[in-house]
Amino acid sequence: MDLFNIESIDTVIQLIATLICVIISVMRALATKKRAWVMLFFTAFIYFLGDLYWQIFVVVHGHIPEYSYIPYLSWYASYLFFILLLVEVRGERDKRKESPVLWPVPAFTVGMAVLLHAETGLHRKYHMPYPDDGFDLAGRVGAS
Repeated sequence: MDLFNIESIDTVIQLIATLICVIISVMRALATKKRAWVMLFFTAFIYFLGDLYWQIFVVVHGHIPEYSYIPYLSWYASYLFFILLLVEVRGERDKRKESPVLWPVPAFTVGMAVLLHAETGLHRKYHMPYPDDGFDLAGRVGAS
């Protein structure tokens, strides 16, 4: 496997950038005690964990996964923390305006994840354990 392909280089650059953001945001959060810095820390740290899982998968397995729930869930969660950060920063600047426009975002994200899971049947394609498959947790057929 070639560790110096464009995917690995891109992921390593993202890991370094998010790690720098994590370090800066945790130092600022401890120094200023503001919630906005804590939200930025969670945004960067959760995104970092998703990228780290992706890079470890590429290094261990030697190929890019077709679809992996763990990094995508991590990236979606980091976007939700980013939205909370935006609401927090906006709230500090203008407390009298509250926009209900952002409330459908988590519902849309969860809905799309459920739709993708139901339509693609990825749990069957990759023989992931699923309650109605007849697979046990080791992936053996008919073990239940």
